[in-house]
Amino acid sequence: MPRARLPRQRPAAPFASEAATRFAVAQSWEVEGVHVGRETQSCSGRWTSPTAGQARASAKRTAMQEESRLERRLDRAVDRATTPRGAAVVIAGVSTVMTVAAGLLMTVVDHEHFPSIGSGLWWAVQTTPTVGYGDHVPTTVAGRLIASLVMLLGIGFLTVITAAITSTFVARSRREVAAAATVEQFRQIDERLERIEAALTNSS
Repeated sequence: MPRARLPRQRPAAPFASEAATRFAVAQSWEVEGVHVGRETQSCSGRWTSPTAGQARASAKRTAMQEESRLERRLDRAVDRATTPRGAAVVIAGVSTVMTVAAGLLMTVVDHEHFPSIGSGLWWAVQTTPTVGYGDHVPTTVAGRLIASLVMLLGIGFLTVITAAITSTFVARSRREVAAAATVEQFRQIDERLERIEAALTNSS
């Protein structure tokens, strides 16, 4: 009877070398914290990649981390803007941009009375602090709407700037009062220590 042929087995050494190489390469297949290609060996000896669900879960975790980092940055920006000084900086920046934009826009909507960009910017600058010399006056409906917005913005800008300056002086006064109270407390403590030291000296 013919002998049954046994299946040829793969040499162990080359297979082990290939496994080590694949594992080393798989360890480095990570892009920005998302594991995209780590291979695993199944029972049959074949190499498989992680499922799409695992990749989506990893990407979702990374997206959540980025979102939380962005939220922290926004919270810090809002905290800085809620202080009087931060609000003054924000209002000053917005007022500057709006003043320039209003001056440029006025030359478009009312070109008859604002023939040049210089005249539009001059009108915007004198309207923002609610001075209004009257040498340039808008006559169109759009121009008057822009003028109303610029005046309201100027009033808000002056109000916030005044509040920021006032709060700075008030905070400085409070710090000075607190420092004086602390100095007085230390002085009283020194006097008590001197009395205790004198009493101990007399008793000895």
